[in-house]
Amino acid sequence: MNGAYTSAIAVHTYLAPVTLGAAGASFGMSLPVWVALVWAAHIGADRAVGYGLKYPTEFKHTHLSGQGDHNTAGLAAVAPADE
Repeated sequence: MNGAYTSAIAVHTYLAPVTLGAAGASFGMSLPVWVALVWAAHIGADRAVGYGLKYPTEFKHTHLSGQGDHNTAGLAAVAPADE
């Protein structure tokens, strides 16, 4: 596995923050819950601006972009509406 893939799975999916938050809540510890909330918000902010989980083919190729879509934001172009 390459570093980008490992980082994407370990740090930029919701699995780890949900697990951390659930563990903190079950043990009555507020710090892990707050860290999990900030971590989840960070992931959500990355997704909101178009940064997604990286594929090994190219840095800009993410799960949010299409296979042939390599624009900088990772967002699909919006076609004008037919009038």
